[in-house]
Amino acid sequence: MQLTNPSEHTVLFKIKTTAPKKYCVRPNSGVLSPNSKVDIAITPQPVHVDNTEKHKHKFMVQSVIAPEGKTNIDQVWKEISPDQLMDYKLKCVFESPRGANQNDSGDTAAPTEIIKKRAPAEDAKLLTKDAEG
Repeated sequence: MQLTNPSEHTVLFKIKTTAPKKYCVRPNSGVLSPNSKVDIAITPQPVHVDNTEKHKHKFMVQSVIAPEGKTNIDQVWKEISPDQLMDYKLKCVFESPRGANQNDSGDTAAPTEIIKKRAPAEDAKLLTKDAEG
């Protein structure tokens, strides 16, 4: 996944998931300079996949314009009001590759599964309130 900051402002971002033990997201937070991009790697962890939950995993990209003069990013996230946050939600599903080995229950082990974004755009774009309108 690639995040893009199309604005003239520095933007902070965080990526959260409903299944944090099932995915490794790197980097899961950071700072995007104006008009810059960052590649995000989302890797499934080798765990058993429960058929009842394999379509319920979600990711959320949160972003906020970095306040001028603030250097402690952790403190900025603690102090930010919810109306300043911008969220982009992604749903994902597991798809077994054709011919993959399946276990007794018919599930495929996580290392051979593929994560697929189900979102209208290929890339999650960070949009600032200035850029939106």
